[in-house]
Amino acid sequence: MTPEADIFVFSNGHGEDEIGGLVLDRLARTDAERARIAAWPMVGDGARYIRTGVATFGPRNDLPSEGFGTMSLPAFLRDLRSGFVGTYLSQIRFARSLRGKPKAILAIGDVVPLAAATLAGGPALFFSSAKSAHYGGTDGHNPLERALMRRAARVLVRDARTARQLGVNGVAARFIGNPMMDGVAGGEGSAFRAEGRRVLALIPGTRADAPANARLLLDAAARLNTVLCLLPAHDGFDLAALESVPPPGWRVSAAEEGALALSHDGGAEAIVAKGRFADMLAASEIAVGMAGTGNEQAVGLGLPLIAVPGSGNQGAAFHAMKRRYFGAAAIDARPDPSAIAGATRRLAEDPRKRAAMGEAGRALMGAPGAAAAIANELRALAGWERIDG
Repeated sequence: MTPEADIFVFSNGHGEDEIGGLVLDRLARTDAERARIAAWPMVGDGARYIRTGVATFGPRNDLPSEGFGTMSLPAFLRDLRSGFVGTYLSQIRFARSLRGKPKAILAIGDVVPLAAATLAGGPALFFSSAKSAHYGGTDGHNPLERALMRRAARVLVRDARTARQLGVNGVAARFIGNPMMDGVAGGEGSAFRAEGRRVLALIPGTRADAPANARLLLDAAARLNTVLCLLPAHDGFDLAALESVPPPGWRVSAAEEGALALSHDGGAEAIVAKGRFADMLAASEIAVGMAGTGNEQAVGLGLPLIAVPGSGNQGAAFHAMKRRYFGAAAIDARPDPSAIAGATRRLAEDPRKRAAMGEAGRALMGAPGAAAAIANELRALAGWERIDG
């Protein structure tokens, strides 16, 4: 069933849902406005929109790749066996059924939500969160994507280089900042800082591999002795499983609702907490990440990043793509505790490199404020009154 709404949001991934939620936080000032907005999370359960209080609708992609089916042949074949063709056909049919209903559409991600917005009609604002000129090619996009972008009312991209290159290729794209940075703006790190200890952010991500990633990162941190590690856990992370069976050498020193404190025989300490991502990044000096959006937010805050391939869908191919994007803002480490610990030690002992990496990351991601700017553009497309300030 399609809700009655003026503004529709289409997004196809966890990070894309987060971006959509950040925009909707600024877009909907009242319950009455929120009731005139609806979101189609094309991948996953749309939990971010549900937390925002916005109605969700539409057929979902729950394939094994979690939206990364094009990253490798094995991932694509798993999706194919699990109903890839039927999933996308149902989404195409549904997008066509929306034709003439939206006053404005925000499409976030890659060609999938962009194509859905084109099929649905209505003026569309496309935020290309999945592609970048930093990934390779002239502007990081293919001819089909460029053709569809030329039909959109507005095109926004994730970095300045991509905007310039798309312009050369005939797409009127703009870079006004990355909404991801609004999700970590204003973090308060004082509660997590520790006198005399180096503070690391360990970012395991939010996908199915997050528990395995968290254990690997804690294994690496155990080799660093005096560090304090801050590990942000997503809402669905099973803290009880970590509490009952901590990684070797770690023991639970305190537990409360939504948080654990751990200590290691070698002297390292860790705090695992839900709902404190921005605060944990604000308190940290170095980030070690196995995430997508989380890694980018850390880089944008000026944290030098040690990027590690995840154990699931954000594995080696995804990691290689993101490394091209991060450039001088990140360094690599293999998904091995000794390799991660060694990379962290070397970076901790090189303040010049850390400063240069931080500067590169801030320049790449841009300042906060894009979510509010996108919200205003959507209001204009839908004929709503602009929000000033």
